[in-house]
Amino acid sequence: MQPMIMLTSAVEGIVSVNGDFWGEARPDAPLFRPVGPYGAIYLEFQPLAPGYLSMARRFAFSAGRPVPASFDGLRGVSAVAWPFGVTELELAPDRVYPAVPEETLLTGAGRALRVRARGEKTVLSIEDAGRPLTVELPDGAKEPTLAEGDGLLYVSGAREGGGRFVIALDAETGGERLRALGDEIVFLGGGRIAVAENVGDLAGHMRRTVWRSAGERFEPETPELVANPSGEFRATTPADCARAALECVQLGLDEAAASYFDDGARMDESARQVALSTGGTAQLRFAPPDGRHAVAAVRPLRSALAEAVPVYYEAVMRDGAWKLTEMKADKVEP
Repeated sequence: MQPMIMLTSAVEGIVSVNGDFWGEARPDAPLFRPVGPYGAIYLEFQPLAPGYLSMARRFAFSAGRPVPASFDGLRGVSAVAWPFGVTELELAPDRVYPAVPEETLLTGAGRALRVRARGEKTVLSIEDAGRPLTVELPDGAKEPTLAEGDGLLYVSGAREGGGRFVIALDAETGGERLRALGDEIVFLGGGRIAVAENVGDLAGHMRRTVWRSAGERFEPETPELVANPSGEFRATTPADCARAALECVQLGLDEAAASYFDDGARMDESARQVALSTGGTAQLRFAPPDGRHAVAAVRPLRSALAEAVPVYYEAVMRDGAWKLTEMKADKVEP
């Protein structure tokens, strides 16, 4: 099968590959082009939108599939190796930032705050009785707030693209005691902070960890998987039913996975092994050539590369709800 690249970009720009002009890439208009099954791919991208840097990247294919090692440290590229010969590339060129840092003056907990942002790096200075405390904020940090309690200073706020951050500092020495990122952060009092992260499954589970102040550091209590606070998930399509069942197995929720199957049906061991070796699901970008129904279990291979493994299913409508009658994979991936 002829390998193909499907390419999109976060900003409009012109793409060339191995010296050949491919055309204009946009977020909503993918480029599809065939590539050779073996050898290096030299990709050049020239942004049309102002404020972004050009980029040139090299990666490789072997037997029609991306070579994982060639994606190590590949900045500004996110790739998914889909089944049936298609590799999806999403480009995110670096932005051009002003040479002079942006500076914002704030107040919090009775102290003067100075936020200096240069590019992706943001530094917060806290004026504390003439003694400045300096802390680097996480990437994408928005305007922070400062609170004091339990002998600690708490720097917290939202992040660009979603999520929140919290940094706990010793109020006397300014030493950092905790740095955590999450989708939800709740201050429980008594030196305890609950940090919850979305797992990313359809059912909306969250992984919640409570951090407790213990002397010069915070210690985590045992993380727990909690249900979606918005209510129970209901699969409205056969594909969502199949994905939800796989995600339950990935999360160790075997009883919940069984609830998506029709009476007497269960997940084949081949599909179960694929679920246990992957970490997430997705709709297939392209239908299987043989017409079978399938969804993808996603396996991260590198920071910039993931592999989508097809899992096949059949489903029926029972009493107003979709139920799986069959689920299996063609082979168990190593």
